[in-house]
Amino acid sequence: MKKFLLMALVGLLSVNIMSAQTKAVAKTKATTVKKKATKSNIATVAANEYSVDAGASSAVWKGYKVTGSHAGKVTLKSGKVSVKGNKLTGGQFEMDMNSIVCTDLQGEYADKFVKHLKNEDFFHSEKYPTSSFKITSATLKSENQYNVKGDLTIKGITHAIEFPANITITGTDVQAIANLKVDRTKYDIKYGSASFFDKLGDKAINNDFDLELNIVLKK
Repeated sequence: MKKFLLMALVGLLSVNIMSAQTKAVAKTKATTVKKKATKSNIATVAANEYSVDAGASSAVWKGYKVTGSHAGKVTLKSGKVSVKGNKLTGGQFEMDMNSIVCTDLQGEYADKFVKHLKNEDFFHSEKYPTSSFKITSATLKSENQYNVKGDLTIKGITHAIEFPANITITGTDVQAIANLKVDRTKYDIKYGSASFFDKLGDKAINNDFDLELNIVLKK
């Protein structure tokens, strides 16, 4: 009788142990499946791309000298941004340097001035027909307000640049507005710079120029 009771007790313990092991295995499998499902859900959130609408976009430049200033425009040749979870995650743009114009001069004066901007003293657009900007990071600070970092390339020379931007994202388009201040001498544009030439007097041209961007991109 004692032997029978002992065998019954051993059998009951074995069943309980096997049941506990089965539950543990089942729980582990359920956890693994849940983790895989969560990872799968994250992976399925794909980035959306928006392309530049050149006709609706503008890039306005303004340069300064001792005696005044000049302003004009340059055309955005191409560009796109990536948006994930309604946040900007990356992008790149190209500007057509042969499209540069001056808007505060007219006729012969404008033609001569633009010709000078396109030659070796300035942008050398025949050799370097495009300038580009590639976003390396975009940090959302508050509603629509980003801090953008990226690489600006002019005349084949690349330097990092950082600036604030107002970026509005909808299901169909993106609008980015930003004002950049660019030191032209970093890109081997030293003509008329008092940092490199003496006795320029009132012919000196500021190293920095402004670039005002209003970019519209469509899905």
